[in-house]
Amino acid sequence: MLVEGAVKGLVEALDDPYSSYLDSKTYSQLQDQIRGSFGGVGILVGIKDENLTVIKPFPNTPAAEAGIMAGDVIAAINNQTTRDMDTETAVGLMRGPIGSPVDLTIVREGVLEPLETTLERREISVPTVEGHMIPEENDIGYVVISQFTENTGDELVKVLEELRQEGMKGLVLDVRDNLGGELGSAIKVSDQFLGEGPIVHIDYRIGRDHTFNADPPKLDMPWCCWLMAAVPVLRRF
Repeated sequence: MLVEGAVKGLVEALDDPYSSYLDSKTYSQLQDQIRGSFGGVGILVGIKDENLTVIKPFPNTPAAEAGIMAGDVIAAINNQTTRDMDTETAVGLMRGPIGSPVDLTIVREGVLEPLETTLERREISVPTVEGHMIPEENDIGYVVISQFTENTGDELVKVLEELRQEGMKGLVLDVRDNLGGELGSAIKVSDQFLGEGPIVHIDYRIGRDHTFNADPPKLDMPWCCWLMAAVPVLRRF
């Protein structure tokens, strides 16, 4: 603990907003996020009115199969109340080894008694790219990227091709609430929209600098991007 505290203090002393110390638990969670898969129950949650609230369950996951719905409040995890619980603590309780059980107490609007359910954790692979044609605009596609994992670039290529087959002639790209993620994935996504020229340049402190360039062809149609600086705290379990 003393060594870990000393290392954390050294990193903080750099006064560099882009440098931070990750303990083993936090680093493991980061790796799960970058891989895009983890042992969990398959729900997206956020804090609403100080309650841990389900934003949506993902299809074909333990949570969806158990009937958990958007708007449900998770009142307790393994009999531990979630009132005023931060999302990092909830992550530690909800995720775990594949095949292990987790007990949830659910409060649902319109139901008097809390619902008790036990879910078996499975490997959860959450798609990071979703797309569809905008109903009001016959030839405009809409694509949302929720974060950048190792699979995001390939997912985007697949979704764009599906929308092209549906007659897409323009695109709205939505990266609001994006959680960030892996650099290589963000580069591959950018490459879909840029022609020739640099995407990003990395200035290494030690070693040779490197520039990642776009490879043609690019998306040959009009497109626009929605951005948002401030994002809510949403976590996948």
